[in-house]
Amino acid sequence: MKPYVVLSIAALAALAVIPPAPSQGQEDPAGAGAGDTEHLIFAQAIVRNPDGLLVAYMESTKFFELDPAAIQTFLEQEAAEGIDPTITVDGETFMVIKRTHTETFDGFDMKGSTTLYGDIDGEYVFLIRFIHDAYLVEPGDEFTSTWTFVYPM
Repeated sequence: MKPYVVLSIAALAALAVIPPAPSQGQEDPAGAGAGDTEHLIFAQAIVRNPDGLLVAYMESTKFFELDPAAIQTFLEQEAAEGIDPTITVDGETFMVIKRTHTETFDGFDMKGSTTLYGDIDGEYVFLIRFIHDAYLVEPGDEFTSTWTFVYPM
């Protein structure tokens, strides 16, 4: 049996016995998905094979788990650096903070969520995660996640 088939069966069996955790930010009618935060957050995840062909594409403004206080601190630190562009909408100024992470897989795996960690005062802490359809990766596949925050100034 191929390794990715075994991984698929194992992952599905695990999902069958793990109860879902409560979702946060799902009631937000504007789609910001950031619970009590005052900024828009958009996440994008792309997987490409070694030939550059698209394997999977996911995006979301709805998030399963987030730490609003950590996100606020992270955005304040990032905004203070002043390296991100600003936009003005209806007279209000926003900073568009975009962060991208890329990794290349060296083995077979299955991924069902995308998580962002950030450096807050020299400590690497959890910020936010979105759950999506799972995808299989093989050695050489490249995963790129891009997180965009529209932060009021």
